[in-house]
Amino acid sequence: NIEIVDSPYNTVYIEGEDFDKTGMIVNAIYNDGTSKVIENYTIENGTNLQKEDYGVTIKYTEDGVTKTTIQDVMVLEKMVESIEITQAPSKTSYLAGQNFDKTGMKVVAIYNDGTSKEIQDYVVEDGEKLAEGKTSITITYMEDSVIVSATQNISVLPNELKEIEITKSANKTEYIEGENFNPEGMIITATYEDGTNRTRHEIP
Repeated sequence: NIEIVDSPYNTVYIEGEDFDKTGMIVNAIYNDGTSKVIENYTIENGTNLQKEDYGVTIKYTEDGVTKTTIQDVMVLEKMVESIEITQAPSKTSYLAGQNFDKTGMKVVAIYNDGTSKEIQDYVVEDGEKLAEGKTSITITYMEDSVIVSATQNISVLPNELKEIEITKSANKTEYIEGENFNPEGMIITATYEDGTNRTRHEIP
């Protein structure tokens, strides 16, 4: 017979990985009760392990006699463990009311087998009409029903009034001393730090 005396160091794998025999010791056992350590065995079904694999076959042939044994393994599903923002977006400073801009941002999904890939189909959870004082936004990503998230630091400053301008004069601009000013028809435009404008109409 052949016998696995010491199991390999690694018996838990992620699907797609290959079996690693490092640390495994296999003995050949003879009909006279003696045994010896063997190394010239072969490993069957040990590549590209899948979830339904529960063991790999160790095979050894000597003098035309072939013996096999099984080394138990556990194969876990490959799944995303986390996401990481590896490059911040080009813009991280905003004025209140503006929307988050992801331009330039790179997000990487990290898997339980140590691999990673850049992703584009993430979701920005709270990036619209940013509130003054907000310090971060949340990025979420779902794959195979697993949801992971990361945060990107930002700063949101108050969208302060920059200037006002009379863009349409009042209907009446000539007065006799003692009369009161009449703003009827006048339009005032307010310009804010983010470049947006608001107007107020004085309607009859």
